[in-house]
Amino acid sequence: MNLKILLYMIFDRALSRIRDNMHNEHNCIPWGLPRFENVVPGIMQKKYYLITANSGVGKTQFTDAFFMYRPIDFILNSETDIKLKIFYYSLEVDKESKIIQGIAKKIYYDYNIVIPFNKILSMNKHRISEEEYSIIASTKEYFEKLEDFVYIYDSTINPYGIFKQMLDYAKSHGIIHKKLITKKVRDDNTGEIREEEVEIFDYYTPNNPKEYVIIIVDHAALLNSEQGLNIKGTIEKHSNNMVQLRNNFGFTPVLIQQQAAAMEELDTYKGQTLESKLIPSLYGLGETKLTGRDADIALGIFSPARYELDVFRNYKISLLQDNFRSLHVLKYRSGSPNGVVGMYFNGATNYFEELPKPGDPKLEKFYKKTA
Repeated sequence: MNLKILLYMIFDRALSRIRDNMHNEHNCIPWGLPRFENVVPGIMQKKYYLITANSGVGKTQFTDAFFMYRPIDFILNSETDIKLKIFYYSLEVDKESKIIQGIAKKIYYDYNIVIPFNKILSMNKHRISEEEYSIIASTKEYFEKLEDFVYIYDSTINPYGIFKQMLDYAKSHGIIHKKLITKKVRDDNTGEIREEEVEIFDYYTPNNPKEYVIIIVDHAALLNSEQGLNIKGTIEKHSNNMVQLRNNFGFTPVLIQQQAAAMEELDTYKGQTLESKLIPSLYGLGETKLTGRDADIALGIFSPARYELDVFRNYKISLLQDNFRSLHVLKYRSGSPNGVVGMYFNGATNYFEELPKPGDPKLEKFYKKTA
């Protein structure tokens, strides 16, 4: 098969996708953040997302909110033909704790009641009442529905283990098409070079083209090392595997990676503005920066209250305190990498809400809520 014919076939597949998208109501899963969606429209097939922040800022909570619960709620609450499967490799938090965190979120969304993680478990003097227990129990049906969408894996695993599970899923949910190519090989005994035909991957046809397969790893540094590789090499191997799953099968990898500890030092970059020193960056990624190269979209989360800033991008942090997070687009291969929005954040309930722009009178209610 010559290159001209091959490119023609790829063009036809691309044209078919463009035509289909013209008639789809949704071609991505929206964030539920109206202004931010003008920059990055949502969760897309065949995109690799990187989430980064300093330790303790809320990377996992953000990922849970927007890459697990938001897609599931979107499917449950809208008339869409989008299908969803989430593989969540929770290497930092066990399954039960992940669900308890989800219970706190669900209660806040449904009842506007704050029952934090520790109170749900009646730690120390924080005991739940019978009424609160009934409210918690009422969320059971919702979490039973989650079983149809999400698989949480909380044991140790290396990059190959994740790749093998996802490859098996691809094989059982679609058809892998292969092609023959001629390859030159050297005989180990004679040293003679000969040509032989070998099968290689060509393209993939999913059983359901509208299924979104999201692969979440939380977080990169907790991956089990593969034989012969240090943590840097292990993360890079995982990232390379995710690129292959994205390119070959249209899967949507999501990798959580911390910023290097040194990036929290105010004198890290002398001569730069205070803001550019503090907000997350691709340069500041811990362990390895090559993940930033591989990702299509990199998002950074920042908490100005950690640095005792009174004002950040005209938001009154002195009033919002730790309830403020800014969401930064650090990289967007298909669009602008300069987007940023302010968000109201309630850590006890894993709740995020896009804040009005500074100067908007609607912002006052958030100032009063947190003052």
